Amino acid sequence: MSIESSDFSDVFVSYRRKDVEFTKQIVDNLRENGRECWIDWEDIPPGSVGFSDDIRRGLEGADAFICILTPDYLESTYCVDMELGYAVQLNKKIIPLVLKKFDDYDVPQGIGHINWIYFTPHAGHENTYEESFPKIIQALDVNLEHVRQHKTFLLRALEWNTHERNNSYVLTGDEIQKAEEWLNVGESLDPEPTQLHRDYILVSRQQAAIRQRRILSGVMVALVVTVILAIIAVFQSIEATNQRDIAIAAEATAVRNADVASSNALASGAREMNQFDQIQAVAIALEAVELENPPNNARRTLGNIAYQRGATKIFTGEHTDWLQTLAYSPDGTMIASGAQDTLIIIRDTKTGEVRHMLEGHQAEITGLEFSPDGTQLISSSEDTTLILWDVESGEMIRQFSGHEDRVQNVAFSPNGTFIASAGRDDIAKLWDVESGESIRDFVGHEDRVQTVDFSPDGSQLVTGSRDETLIIWDIESGDALFTLTGHTATVGDVAYSPDGAFIASASTDNTAKLWDASTGDLINTLSGHTNFVQSIAISPDSSQILTTSDDQTAILWDVEFGQPLHRFTGHNAFIRDGQFSPDGTQIAIADTNLQIIIWDNHIGNIIHEYTDHSRRVNAVEIISDKSRIISASDDDSVIVRSADGEIITTFLGHEDGVNALALVDDTSIISSSANGTVLQWDIETGDVQQTFEGHTMTVFALDVNVSANLLVTGGGVATAEPELFVWELDSGEQLASLAGHTRFITGIAISNDGTLLATSSNDNTVILWSLPDGEILHTLEGHTDRIYSVAISPDGTTVLSSSGDQRIILWDVESGEIIRTYTSHTRGVRDVAFSPEGTSFISASEDNTLLLWDINSVDPMQSFIGHLEDVNTVIFTDDGQDVVSGGEFSEVIHWHIDSLDSLIEWAQFNRYVPELTCETRRQYITTLGEDC
Repeated sequence: MSIESSDFSDVFVSYRRKDVEFTKQIVDNLRENGRECWIDWEDIPPGSVGFSDDIRRGLEGADAFICILTPDYLESTYCVDMELGYAVQLNKKIIPLVLKKFDDYDVPQGIGHINWIYFTPHAGHENTYEESFPKIIQALDVNLEHVRQHKTFLLRALEWNTHERNNSYVLTGDEIQKAEEWLNVGESLDPEPTQLHRDYILVSRQQAAIRQRRILSGVMVALVVTVILAIIAVFQSIEATNQRDIAIAAEATAVRNADVASSNALASGAREMNQFDQIQAVAIALEAVELENPPNNARRTLGNIAYQRGATKIFTGEHTDWLQTLAYSPDGTMIASGAQDTLIIIRDTKTGEVRHMLEGHQAEITGLEFSPDGTQLISSSEDTTLILWDVESGEMIRQFSGHEDRVQNVAFSPNGTFIASAGRDDIAKLWDVESGESIRDFVGHEDRVQTVDFSPDGSQLVTGSRDETLIIWDIESGDALFTLTGHTATVGDVAYSPDGAFIASASTDNTAKLWDASTGDLINTLSGHTNFVQSIAISPDSSQILTTSDDQTAILWDVEFGQPLHRFTGHNAFIRDGQFSPDGTQIAIADTNLQIIIWDNHIGNIIHEYTDHSRRVNAVEIISDKSRIISASDDDSVIVRSADGEIITTFLGHEDGVNALALVDDTSIISSSANGTVLQWDIETGDVQQTFEGHTMTVFALDVNVSANLLVTGGGVATAEPELFVWELDSGEQLASLAGHTRFITGIAISNDGTLLATSSNDNTVILWSLPDGEILHTLEGHTDRIYSVAISPDGTTVLSSSGDQRIILWDVESGEIIRTYTSHTRGVRDVAFSPEGTSFISASEDNTLLLWDINSVDPMQSFIGHLEDVNTVIFTDDGQDVVSGGEFSEVIHWHIDSLDSLIEWAQFNRYVPELTCETRRQYITTLGEDC
C-alpha cells in the first residue's frame, strides 16, 4: 500500500480506484492551494474487512474528510462503512464531492444534511470543474481553527481512550480551560464535538479538582503542624509567626483554588449535560456560581445555558399512558392533551390546573384541535370516531362515525364550519360541524392517511400518508391538485404555514420537508434528527418550524435559511407532539414520560431582534436614550427604527452597499458606501445635510469626534494605495490625507479628547497617529492576518485591535507594546468595542458569537449566542447596560448585559430549576454531593 502523507494533514481523501484520475486532479489542486493531503493511491483489496493502522491514523489526524461519491464508491462497503463511517463517528468535517449521480442508491448515514459539491450537472447548473473546485477551498476554510482544535483534542482523547481512560493522559493546567472554551463555543459549530471530546474534557476538569483537593488536604496537615510549632515557639521566634501566616495564606489559596476547580468542573458538567438535558444543566450551572466571585468560565456557562430557549413549566399527572397529541386554545390560556389512556385533559397554561378531564373515546387519542373561536374541541381516536366537545362545560356535543378503521388525525377549517379527518382506511373525510354528517371523501392515497390540515383560506386540504406522499386537494371539488413525492417513509404529520406560502411535513425517514403550497415543489429538506420525526408545527409568523422526534429531542428551525435555531433536550423519552403558543412566545412539547414541558421560545438576553434588511449588516448605532437603532447594510440602505422595531426612516441616498456609520449627535449621522460616497443626514427625515467629496474608492470605515470638529474616513481597494482622509466636520473641508498603510483601511477610531487616531488595515498593521497634524506615533505589528477593527479606550491610554487571526490584542498607546492577547474566539474577530467606563469590552466574531471581556482577564465573562452566521459589528449603549450587533444573515440584535447577581435571579425566576440528585452532585464534584 502506497501512502504519500504523514499522519497529520489538512484533508483525508476517500475515493475508488476507478476515479483515480479525477482524484489526482483534486489532490494536485489542493496541494497547490497549500493543503496537505492524506491519500492512499492503491485501491483497497477485495474482501478487506478492517482498517490498516496507517489509514486509521491518517483519518484521525486529518482536519477534514473528502469523499468522492459515485455509484462505485457507494458499492464499496469499505469506503462507505469503514472510511466514511469512521469519519462520521469522529464528527470530522466531511465534504462530499459528487462526481457521478447515484439516484438509485441510498445516501450514506451522516452526510444527508451536508451541502454536497457537484462536479456533474445538477439542479440546472453545469458545475464545471473550474466552477466547483473553489467551493472545496471555501468549505475547508469555514470554521478552520475550530476544525483544527477539534482534531487536536480528538487525538488527545483517543489516546486517553486507547489507554483505558488512564488519568495520566488527561489535560492539565491551561489546557483544560482552553479545551473548555473550545467546547463551549464549538457546540454550535460544524463539525460538533464528539461525546468522546466531552467525556475527555469533563474528566480532565474533574481530575484537576481532585488534585486541588489533595493539595488542600496536604496544606491543612502542614497548617496544623505549623500552628503547633508556632504555639511552642511563640515567645521564642518571630519566624514561627511568619511561617504560620504563610501557612494560613497557603491554606486560603488552596481553598480558593479548590473552590475554583470545583466551580469549573460544575461548569464543564453543565455544558456536557446541556447536550442531553438542558433542564438539569440549568441547575448544575447555577450551582457552579454559588461561591463568592466565581470564575468567568462558570458565569459564562450559566449565561449560555440559562439564556438559551429554556423550560419554564412542567405539567405532569392525570395521564397514565403515553401522551400522543397537544393543542393550544386560540387565546393561549388552555392546552389540551390526549394520550393512549383514552383521556383528554384541558389545563390552564399558566398554572397547570386541570379544567376538564374528557372521557368518551374507547381507544388511544390521536388528534386534537380547538375551534377557531375556542369554544369547541375536536378529538380523533383509534376507536374509529371523532368527538366534538364543549370547552366551557367539558360536555360531549356529538360523535362523528364513518371511518372503517382508526382515525389518525383531525383538523378544524379556518372558519370553523368543517372538520377534516385522516383515516387508517386510506381515506380523508370532510365533515359538517353542525350536523355531524360526512360531506366528502378524499380518495387517492395507496395506504393509510396519517395526517391532515386545512390551508389558511380554507379552500384546500393537505394529507400525508404511509404511502410516502402528500396530496393537496381542492375542498370544493374533492380533486387532487398535486401529489408531493420525496419522502422515503411514512408522512406522519403535515401543516400549512399561517401565511399560506408553504407546507411542512414530518416523516419516519427522519426528515422534515418544506413544499411550495402553490406548485407542490420541494423547497428544502430539514435533516437533523436521528430517529422518526413525529410531528411538525409552524410558528404564527411562519418564520420558524418545530419538529419532534423519537430521538428524544425537538428542533426549532429557521424557515428562511433552513438552519436549526435550537435543539430542546431534557425529555428523555419519545416526543410525540409539539405546538407553538398562539403568540409564538412559548412552545409546548409532550413526551411518553407523561409530561408536558412548556419552553420559552426566546433567548433570554435578547431585548429585540430586527430583520428588516435583505443582505448582511455592516454597521450599527444607537442614540443615547436607546429610542432609535440604526443599521447599515450591503442592501444599499440605512434603516432607522424605534426600539420596538417600527421603521422610522429608510435612507437610500447611497447607490451601493453601506459599510460604516458614526453618530454626530442624536439627530444626525454620517454613513459611507462602497461607491466612495460619505454623507451626513438627518436621522428622522433622511434629508442629506452634507456631502464629503474626495474618495474615489470604497469607504470601509469612519469615525467622528464632535468636540474636536473632526471626521476621519478611510478605505480603498486591493489593487491601489489606500485612502485615509481627515475632515473638518462642520465645513466638510478636507484637512489632510494620511499615508502610512499599504493596503485598504478597515477600521478607524478617534480618542475622546480628539488628539489620537488609530487605524487598521488589510496590511495586518495598526497605526497610531497624532491629531490634527497626522504624525505617525507607532506602527503596531503583531497580528498574522487582516485586522478588521480598532477601538481606543475612553481614557486614551490603550487600543484594541481585532483580526482574522482570531485574536484580539490590547496595546499600550505610549509605548506601542502589547499588553495582553485574547484568544477565545474560534474564527476571525470582525469588531471590538470598549464599554463606556473602559473596564470591559465586547467582541464580534465569525464564529457566530459575541464575547464580553474584563479588560484584565483573558477568560471571557459572557457569551451572546443568537446570530446564525458571522457577527460583523457591535457597539455598547451609552449607559453600558446593552449592546447592539449586526450579522451576516441581515439581522440586528439588541442585547441586555446582566450582572452576575441579576443573571442568577433571572435564571431562578424564568427557568424551571429541578433539584439535583445526589448522583449528579457527586458526578460533578460538589461539596454538597459529599453530604448526600
